[in-house]
Amino acid sequence: MEDKPSLELMFNGQKHRIKGIRDWEDIEILGSNNIGRLIQISQELILKFMTEQIDKDELRLIKKGIDYLEGLKEQFPSKPFLPRLRNENINSGDNVYIYLADTKGNMAKHNWVKGLVIDKEKSFKSEWVDGSANSGYFWLLTVKTEEEIFSGVNTIKFSTSEPRVLHDWELFYLKDNFGTDQKFIDIFSLNANREWFPIWCLENDISITSPMDMKSWLFNGSFSK
Repeated sequence: MEDKPSLELMFNGQKHRIKGIRDWEDIEILGSNNIGRLIQISQELILKFMTEQIDKDELRLIKKGIDYLEGLKEQFPSKPFLPRLRNENINSGDNVYIYLADTKGNMAKHNWVKGLVIDKEKSFKSEWVDGSANSGYFWLLTVKTEEEIFSGVNTIKFSTSEPRVLHDWELFYLKDNFGTDQKFIDIFSLNANREWFPIWCLENDISITSPMDMKSWLFNGSFSK
């Protein structure tokens, strides 16, 4: 887009959060809540850039990019949060679905299991410390599921950015709009992909049986309403 910063400059140091987003045209289809989160990230970064005495022309471009994002935010409805953009948007009392079909040993009747978030607490993993501010700390959430998922177990824990956990309305949106909002779903699926295991696997020494394939999970995955 003319007279705007590159995404590399705009999200310097946070590029991993926008995985799947190639250019400004992609940003325009993300929906108001994702754009709002990008504004928040950009505003945090610009304060950091100012302390580092960034080039004034680059700073001007970043501010222009923020202004453009703020204008976009008012134009579009909400869409599911990209997993890497989540921070405070899953809370106790939320209805969610958890994809467990690729978790070894699960007993669920459907690929996506319905549940209710019953607890949210701040947690820490030393192996996740990368030198950035607050690294290693994360929100740990507990879901009570409507069915037994392992022998005698109907609760499961996950981190905020876990792509296998979606709000109920997000799952419905993605499944219902699979053929009509394909570009967004392509971005969402790329943003969701990662190599590490979910918290429930790490804490219980459980393996995953296949690589991530969010588009297939959405298109073919079964769930109960």
